[in-house]
Amino acid sequence: MGVAGQTIQGPPDITPSEARKITPFPPKDVRVKRDDGTVTIWWKPIPFGIEEYRIYKIYGDTRVAIGTVQKPPFHYVDADSNPAVSYEVTAVSHYKSESSPVKAKPVQDDECNTPR
Repeated sequence: MGVAGQTIQGPPDITPSEARKITPFPPKDVRVKRDDGTVTIWWKPIPFGIEEYRIYKIYGDTRVAIGTVQKPPFHYVDADSNPAVSYEVTAVSHYKSESSPVKAKPVQDDECNTPR
């Protein structure tokens, strides 16, 4: 919308192919809590331009996508209680570009289950 409610006509400021080259901001404050085979991962969401969040499980050199959600939290049933397993979250834009991954920090039992 332009001035006084007028629609502005003309070429877009950026093309979809150019938009795919722009990586979104990564999620912030990514946390993970393990509880009897269930893993809960949460983070502070990006306020705009994100279609989904992609969650990865990492073990050694292996990184596997385990799911996507449109907003936190993400719940995952994981029988593997190996402490060497970690998790990462990325933000994916409407143009399918993906942010850099953020490793989830473990939450201690006395910490709150919601992002601060």
